[in-house]
Amino acid sequence: MADAGVPANVVFATKPELTWRVIEQAADDTLLVFTWVTDDEAYDDNTVLRPRCQNRGLNHVFAVSSDHPLILAWVKTRTMPP
Repeated sequence: MADAGVPANVVFATKPELTWRVIEQAADDTLLVFTWVTDDEAYDDNTVLRPRCQNRGLNHVFAVSSDHPLILAWVKTRTMPP
């Protein structure tokens, strides 16, 4: 990493973690106004972003993959591909 010029204090973060940092920075910016957070299935299959958005009171909609488990009427199921 040093050969690439990456500072020694940089710590690895997953794409969902980096995405959350961007969302937090945007939500904390008093000059930036937005009403929804959206993302594709690659991020919502990592189930951390949805509760983080809920806890911040952010409206959000994330796509999920066709085999992502769902709970409907307390029964775990999954979506079916078209």
